[in-house]
Amino acid sequence: MGLSTAPLGERPASEAVLGWLDAWRPDVVVVGHGADRPTRLGEGLRARGSRLLGWAVPGTSEAPDEGRLEAAADEASRARASWVAVRGGRRPREGEDSAPAVDRLARRLYGPLRRGVPLAVLTGGAGDLLGADELGWLLDDLPALGVVFDVAAAVERARDVGGPEAPDALASVLTRVAWLRVAGRTSSGREGAHPEEGGLPWGTFSDRAPRGLPWVLDLAPGTPSDEVDDAWRWLGSF
Repeated sequence: MGLSTAPLGERPASEAVLGWLDAWRPDVVVVGHGADRPTRLGEGLRARGSRLLGWAVPGTSEAPDEGRLEAAADEASRARASWVAVRGGRRPREGEDSAPAVDRLARRLYGPLRRGVPLAVLTGGAGDLLGADELGWLLDDLPALGVVFDVAAAVERARDVGGPEAPDALASVLTRVAWLRVAGRTSSGREGAHPEEGGLPWGTFSDRAPRGLPWVLDLAPGTPSDEVDDAWRWLGSF
């Protein structure tokens, strides 16, 4: 079981992150929106027996620009994170071919991957670039690229624009998956809600998902600790 630091917002103090995580002592941690003193944060997590699984590039739903990607990769390296998580960007307008956007994303990620940055791309929902086909093209082009599989996004895409159901989408990229992103969606489509929001079929997904993959609870910035605690206990029920 894993926990993202996203509820703490952008660049919290590393000591504050460590104190917050002490309430739950997750097996793995994903840094959601950066942190100061990444070396100190990594050391503190290792001392607590937690593995720093991922360091997400902070920002909007767009693919990161070169500067933000390089800065996050440097911090992740200092913290000794296993992966640097990036978003793929938004879906082109209706009627536009998605292949050029996938090609631009592949070229943006190619340089860091060639230098050894362990990148993993977040799978997309109905409004995002990386559907099943687009993700397949990207993974074919970039053999070293990993995947952060967003369960809610997969359910949303299958429901709203068609494509494989979430368990089948996971199976198609399973050998590349770094972790499963766990959160719900509100009725307005906001990410990072309690996993019980949005009517997601977690039981069915859990039954079909292979054992051994990290499940990382990734709630929205500003989520109060009591809601994190309730969602953490919910995750433990699986």
